[in-house]
Amino acid sequence: MKANVLTQLTHELKPCPLCESAATLEPMNKGTGWRVRCKNYECGATHWIQPDPDGAAGIWNKRVKE
Repeated sequence: MKANVLTQLTHELKPCPLCESAATLEPMNKGTGWRVRCKNYECGATHWIQPDPDGAAGIWNKRVKE
């Protein structure tokens, strides 16, 4: 995946639904999977690894604050 697409996806990530901190898109398993993680290490919110960055960003952005 091209860097500019990953940068765009990262900018479109919604804040963490638990603590409202910024989130980051990360490659996992040597680039075979992707996840979004809250940047607040005290929170650590994340989700299951997805096969592509679009899927990971989509799942993260569907989460809502409870």
